[in-house]
Amino acid sequence: MFSKVLAIFTTALMLASSPALADWAASAVSQGQTGPGATAQVDCPPGGAPGPVWGTGTYTSDSSICGAAQHYGWFAPGGGGVVTYQTVPGLPAYQGTTQNAVTTGDYGQWTLSFQITGIAPIAGGGAAPNFLTVATWTTTLDEVGFSTDVGSAH
Repeated sequence: MFSKVLAIFTTALMLASSPALADWAASAVSQGQTGPGATAQVDCPPGGAPGPVWGTGTYTSDSSICGAAQHYGWFAPGGGGVVTYQTVPGLPAYQGTTQNAVTTGDYGQWTLSFQITGIAPIAGGGAAPNFLTVATWTTTLDEVGFSTDVGSAH
């Protein structure tokens, strides 16, 4: 618990000294979310520094939304975009991992979580991950270049 409080305090100090980090430190809690089912968006400017993040795929509601989006691969390190997230019920435990230049922490039970549900990349905000392909209901494998990848999953 102390390390989590210290990480939040450190983020608050960074915010006071550098307003550009404010969006990257935004969390579901700081956005006023108090229960499951809320959907909202956060602007993550390119080149931001992730605030503290706990979990993998499903994150504690006080985690950096932009940091979680980069961690899960929604945009490349140094990238950015308008991130859409949805709050979901809390979990009994959160497993931290290191992915896409972001290390998240383990944490125990928390009352509210969120998941990233989409992103609109910002032009010039770094390359999108190579697995991200925009598709519609009528997009074919030929159109996205996967028709020869027999047996692969996308």
